[in-house]
This record gives sequence, structure tokens and C-alpha cells, in this order.
Amino acid sequence: MAHIFKSSRITTGNAIFPITIVIDNDDFYCYKGHLLGSSTLAMSKKDIASVGLFNGIIFSDIIIETNGGGVYRLNGFSRSDAKKIYMLLHRRG
Repeated sequence: MAHIFKSSRITTGNAIFPITIVIDNDDFYCYKGHLLGSSTLAMSKKDIASVGLFNGIIFSDIIIETNGGGVYRLNGFSRSDAKKIYMLLHRRG
């Protein structure tokens, strides 16, 4: 079963094209639209070295570090969605 999350449009960098995260049993996908095109990040949960969660007053950021040394900061998620994302990625087992 896939879980789908969208960032808020009222946060920095997400007004026109919000971030969409899809998490299924084995994989993690992140989609971000741009004025000309889009970007997609796809990886196995096994490739995630660590997951960080930074809570603001209203919104939260998720920091994902990969085994290969990549660091991705995904901003503008509700606190409840960010906690669910964290839990789904943290128990990647």
C-alpha cells in the first residue's frame, strides 16, 4: 500500500509546485515540479542511512541522508504528515 504526502503551498519554494512524496513497502519517491520540467528522486528504503525530522511551529522539514552521502531536505509538510513520513522511512527494515 502506497502512502502519498504533499507539502503545503504556503511554504518556501512550494507555492506553485509542492513536493509530493510516495512511500510504499520497499521504495521512496519524491516529485517536485519546476517551471520547465520536473525532478524525481527515487530510492530503495535500504539506501537511506538516516532520517531527521525538524519541527517548526506549524510545518516540519524532513532530512534524508543516503548511504552514498547524499542529503535531501524536504520542507513544508504538516507536523502530522512529517511524523508519518519519518516513521515509514525509519522502520525500513
